[in-house]
Formats: sequence, C-alpha cells, structure tokens
Amino acid sequence: MLGSWIDTPPLHPWTPDVKIAFWNIPWYGIFVTLGFIVAIVASCLKMWKRYKISTEPFYWFILIGVPLAILGARIGSCILGDAQWSSFWDFQGGGLAIEWGVVLVVLAAFIYFPLILKLPRYRVRDELGASHEVKKVSFWMYADAVIPCILLAQFIGRWGNYFNREVYGLEVTSEGLAHFLHDCLPYMWVDDHYVQPLFLWEGLANLGMFFVMYFGFEFIKQRKAGDMAAFYFVWYGALRLGLEGLREQQYTFMMTYVMSGIFVGLGAFFIIINHLLISKVRDKKIWHTLFKFGPMEVFRMIGAGWNPQQNIRYQDKKYVECIRKPVEMIYFGAW
Repeated sequence: MLGSWIDTPPLHPWTPDVKIAFWNIPWYGIFVTLGFIVAIVASCLKMWKRYKISTEPFYWFILIGVPLAILGARIGSCILGDAQWSSFWDFQGGGLAIEWGVVLVVLAAFIYFPLILKLPRYRVRDELGASHEVKKVSFWMYADAVIPCILLAQFIGRWGNYFNREVYGLEVTSEGLAHFLHDCLPYMWVDDHYVQPLFLWEGLANLGMFFVMYFGFEFIKQRKAGDMAAFYFVWYGALRLGLEGLREQQYTFMMTYVMSGIFVGLGAFFIIINHLLISKVRDKKIWHTLFKFGPMEVFRMIGAGWNPQQNIRYQDKKYVECIRKPVEMIYFGAW
C-alpha cells in the first residue's frame, strides 16, 4: 500500500476534454505532427551537414512517406485490435501502430530512392587528389540519415498517448514513483491508482538512443552504410519486447511480440550480411554482379582482393552537384 497522501485522485483529474488542445484539435494529432516535423529537420541536417548529399529527393519522398506512415500505422492498429476497422478514419480517437507505419514507408523507400537517385543531377563528385570521381549516391546514405530520426519522432509522438491516457502499464507500487506521477503526470491516475507511464519510459529510451545513433555512431570506424538504419530495427524491436510484458492487459497484443521479433531478426541479419558481403561489393552494383556471375563468383572476387575503387568513372561535370572529401567515400555505392 502507498502512503495516505496518494489515496485520493490528483487535483487535476483526467476527463475526455483533456484530449483537446484547442479548436477541437487533439493533443494526439499535435504531438504526432510535431514529431514528423522535428524528425524531418534532423534528417535534413544530417544529409546537409554530415553526408553532404542533396536533400531534394527526400523532400519529394516526404509527400509519399508521411501519408504512408499514418496509413500503415492505422492499418496495423486495426490488425492488432487496438482500433476498429469500422472507425478506420477516426484518427482523432488514437490508435497508431508505429511498427506497421515504418514497414510501409521502408517498402516505399526501397522503390523510390533507387529509382530517383539514378538521375544525373543527384550524383556527386569526390576529390581524389588532383583528379575527381563522380558517383551515384547510395540509397543507404538516406536510410542512415532518416531512419534513426524516427526515434526522435516517436519520443515526441508518445506524449499524445499521455493526453489520451493510453499505452500505460501495471499499477505503480513504488511510493516515490507515485509521488512523481501525482505532481508531474496526474493523468496516469487510472481506476483509482497510478499506473506505469510506459509512454515515458519508451520515449526516454528512444530519445537516448537517438542521440547515440545520431552523433555517437559517426565515430565508429567499422560502421558501414546501412548499419544505422538496420540497428534502428534491432533497437526498437528489442525495446518493445522488453516493455510489452509491462503493459496493461488491454494494450498487450501477441502480434506486437511477433513484429518486434521480426524487427530484431531482420535488423541483425542485415548488419551481418552488410559487413560480410554488401559493403564489399557496393560499388560494383551487387544485383547486376549476382545475376551475371552468381554468388560464388562474387565471393571469389572478394577473396581475391577485389578493390571497389576499380570502378567506371564518370567525368561529365554536368553530373556534379557537390564535392566531398575522400574520407566520406565509404557511404557511396550503386544502390
């Protein structure tokens, strides 16, 4: 039992009106929209300042990706049972399964970016001493810039769950935590007791990992293009697996365990195969090489010390949009 001071509800109890910010606009929508905006800005800063690649392809993809993210998240919520198909378009009522939205956007990106990056105006030039090399930007550069920023969007968007009083955990048994919720998060009072603010724990974990990936991963010399994007799936899948058991029963879904496990497995598999194969044949257009010579020939070429720098060079200056330093060439590739 908790102290007597917590036996009564907070001074500002939760009511359905709390969901609305102003002009019948719910807090849920405001935080989700703000999350999108902040993540987009952070992604563009990474492309512009760190990777020195054009942000224009990403701008156009936003028009595709944002609606698909919301649509996929809503479809996933209905599949899980968190929302009803009959109220599919009632986005104000909440119910967005972020994993499904991410999957739909990633599938769209796999189609969009390899096609759009073939355009000559998106190629860049590397300075190699007195010479230069014009190359196509790898799709994985955009993936590494954008996908980790989803964690930032999730941290912000989760606050919509707080005002909806949803995605919460089991009853709080710690008096210190109950005191904190009483003073700072009063809407965590549910059914005559305080509940674990899982939205906050997940959000803070994602925020911390965002800073680690956004800044810290840049200092890992062994990192390959695509590793950051893949690690997002490993991290978020593992985090959801760890927190799912702490949820209130009505917010626990078996399909979430399945999706989280798939996230971890696929993310880990890609990181392994990326280091063993993909990164070593990236500049040689891996799919063309595999279909033309077969996988055994690819492994033979790697074992023989194949140098990816022995690649066709494009000297046409009309392809040049920006100039990069040789140290950044690790990010370039054919797809």
